[in-house]
Amino acid sequence: MNTRSGSQSRSPAAPHPRRLLEIYLNDHLAGASSGVALSRRMARTHRGRAVGPALAELAGQIAADRESLREFMTALDVPAQWSRVVAAGWRRRRAGSS
Repeated sequence: MNTRSGSQSRSPAAPHPRRLLEIYLNDHLAGASSGVALSRRMARTHRGRAVGPALAELAGQIAADRESLREFMTALDVPAQWSRVVAAGWRRRRAGSS
């Protein structure tokens, strides 16, 4: 039962599509940043082994993809929300995978 007289219960308004795009791209940036950190760590760990060069190349490709994403976000005037990136890194470290 609604306690306000004469008012109808309403669902909250759906987020604006632009806001949803900003959330999506920033979540993608957070994941890409974690991927860069993890792939670089793997490349360092396996330096001097047969798989080392392939891991180093992969790390470079992931970093380039992240940079492309940043350029795309800039072109769309979507600001990077670094708090999401930092939070993703913190969660990764807490899980013991840093």
